[in-house]
Amino acid sequence: NPYDTSPSPSTANHSKPNQPSQNQPNNYSQHWGTKQVQLRLEELEGYNIVRAIAVSEVSVERVAGRDTKSYFGVLLDDNNRKPICRLHFNRRQKFLGLLDVEKVETRIPIDTTADIYRYAEQIREAVRRFL
Repeated sequence: NPYDTSPSPSTANHSKPNQPSQNQPNNYSQHWGTKQVQLRLEELEGYNIVRAIAVSEVSVERVAGRDTKSYFGVLLDDNNRKPICRLHFNRRQKFLGLLDVEKVETRIPIDTTADIYRYAEQIREAVRRFL
């Protein structure tokens, strides 16, 4: 029957290599829980805020992000020797990490990603240090 949608005996219970079967969860749900997805979105939002601030000093292409286990680093020229700031969003309390000339980090508690705008001048100063 050409309108029969049930699997034929030759294709039933066989999945192609590199394709998830219908019984297995897809990679997204396997590796990304709801908390992790929320965390990633907040990190991305924070990163974009820092980029928007830094663009007054350098072109946006020069501002890069790098994720680590403990924080999301915002770097100039994708160079870990040129850190602009760090976003510590892995805990209940979020922190913006600002680094001084000696690269000593000061963690500032923030409630929302929008609080990053309060530290715009410190972020600009961090960028200018590497120019």
